Amino acid sequence: MIELMVALVIGMIISMAAISGAQMFGTVGRSQGGQGSALGSAAAAIGAIKFDAQMAGLGFFSDATALCPTLNLAVNNAVVAQNRVFQAARIDLLADGTDQIELIYGTSISSGMGARTLSPMASAMGQVIVDTGAGLVANQAVLLSYPAMALPCTVATVSSAVAGVGGRTTVQFNTAARFTPASWTTSLPNAPAYPDASSVSSLGDLVWRRYFVRNDTLIMLDVLTNTEVMIAEGVVRVRAQYGLAADATSTTVTTWQNAVGNAPLSAADQQRLRAIRLGVVSVNTQRERPASAGSCDTTLAAPVLWPGEAVDLSARTDWQCFRYRSYSTVVGLRNLQWGQSL
Repeated sequence: MIELMVALVIGMIISMAAISGAQMFGTVGRSQGGQGSALGSAAAAIGAIKFDAQMAGLGFFSDATALCPTLNLAVNNAVVAQNRVFQAARIDLLADGTDQIELIYGTSISSGMGARTLSPMASAMGQVIVDTGAGLVANQAVLLSYPAMALPCTVATVSSAVAGVGGRTTVQFNTAARFTPASWTTSLPNAPAYPDASSVSSLGDLVWRRYFVRNDTLIMLDVLTNTEVMIAEGVVRVRAQYGLAADATSTTVTTWQNAVGNAPLSAADQQRLRAIRLGVVSVNTQRERPASAGSCDTTLAAPVLWPGEAVDLSARTDWQCFRYRSYSTVVGLRNLQWGQSL
């Protein structure tokens, strides 16, 4: 009987030790799993923004010239931009202290290689004549511009492209389509009648996206369709800065500049824009146990994205009870650089 009782006691001790070990390893596992999730969220956020940033400006620069001081755009008869200052890569400071990153580009590799018009438009967004070799066809998305006079750029869908004699094609924008409104004068009254030697370039498709954080989730807004997509959960902060060169002819970034409210860069600073610095902070949503004194000491210092940039998390409830991951990178804006006379 005594031997049996001893065996039972030993068994209970072993069982309790096993349960305690399982609980400990379970807590460690959840913590480590959460850390992996936080790192994955940061990487996914940076990856999504980085891809679009690398493409920013494609189709809006040509022959060492920025084509668009401002932009006109209607999508399915809804006005999206009317003489809006154009900036292919833009940062806006939001009310909660995070940044919104806006990126615009065309998808065709030949975007920016515009055909010169061989006749002026008789009226706003009237027909133009181009060389047949330009390859313009019906239903293409195109960008019309005339940078010599700083006219607004206009995105349109080709209604028809009819080849004629002498290797010339007549192109019209007079039938309602995705980027061609039913009435130019009603939807975009400042759309110009482009003069002779204006540029008409194929965009392929137009991409216009905004990235921002809402409720610890990185959201991507497709501006053209007004559709939101969740990119990554557990993202608590997105930061971005403009990388500016000393002047319009230099390629080396000498200054990192924050967004000033929700205003675009000045025209002079846009000519100096060479890169964007991106930073993301993500959180492991597994709350850690407080210390014996009752206060949390899991995170004692705010995450640092780059020298001098510590992310203030003090507005978050019990922020020191959670673990965070930070990730940053620099993205060169190659289309803006190649499109300028550097």
